[in-house]
Amino acid sequence: MAIIQIVVGLSFAAMSNYYTSIMRNFEWTEENISKALLLFSTIYALSMLLAGLLADKFGRRKVIIGCLLIAIPCFILFIVGANFMWNAYLIGIIMSFYRSGLYITYDYLTLIASEMCPTEIRGSVMGGESLYSYIAVALGLGLTSIALINLVTGYACLIVGLPFAIVSLGLSIKFLKESNGTDLETIQ
Repeated sequence: MAIIQIVVGLSFAAMSNYYTSIMRNFEWTEENISKALLLFSTIYALSMLLAGLLADKFGRRKVIIGCLLIAIPCFILFIVGANFMWNAYLIGIIMSFYRSGLYITYDYLTLIASEMCPTEIRGSVMGGESLYSYIAVALGLGLTSIALINLVTGYACLIVGLPFAIVSLGLSIKFLKESNGTDLETIQ
């Protein structure tokens, strides 16, 4: 579980922090960047609602895997679409899906960690989980910064973020345990 959170953190850093820089590097106007950003809040809110319903019905693990399966191709489409100046609203929708998928993955990994540990140490577990997740994000930002020395922002983020996202998907499929339905009374 910790390894998955670290790998997601490494991909999260490259894939979620540079979206406006990517568009600027591909010579988008501020007007078109604003149009692309316009839909994110609404799509993210609806995605969170849907993810919650699906997680309760089908399980947190399946939501994480589904979100990664959405985020990975949408991130690739975002880079390609930004490079070829696709419609700003379309890019906004694609960007919203990949960012929502990453954010929900991150949130639900935290939820699983909290659901699977005993009540008396839950705070300590969450503190440790936050610490290594943020260290992973910092490392991911460092790797992306190194890649930015020689590459345009979009390609640097693709080269750094995509492999970690794919690895996190594989690790989630193979090793992530379901916590939906865990009786918290039995975890003492």
